[in-house]
Amino acid sequence: KTVFMVNYADKADMNVNADILLDAVVKGQAEDKKTLGEKKDMIGGLTARRIKLEDSDKDQYEIRVVIIKNRLVQALYLGPIGDPLGRRFLDSLNVTDE
Repeated sequence: KTVFMVNYADKADMNVNADILLDAVVKGQAEDKKTLGEKKDMIGGLTARRIKLEDSDKDQYEIRVVIIKNRLVQALYLGPIGDPLGRRFLDSLNVTDE
């Protein structure tokens, strides 16, 4: 199965360090999963994170997450890690106007 998804959450108080918040998001996403890769990322000049995970059913997925103003935005690809379609989808996440 293959899934492409983007979601966001409005946050009332984003007066915290972006690195700390993004690290917490990554930690929450990785809970009870095997981490296949994790790195700091940039999207449109903003600090972001990229994480590759595998769950207990051996489903693999990759997530890119960024904070834009008072929004936490995540792009998620569920499918084989390294699939060119997944890479293209995740790389298409961009910030054009803050």
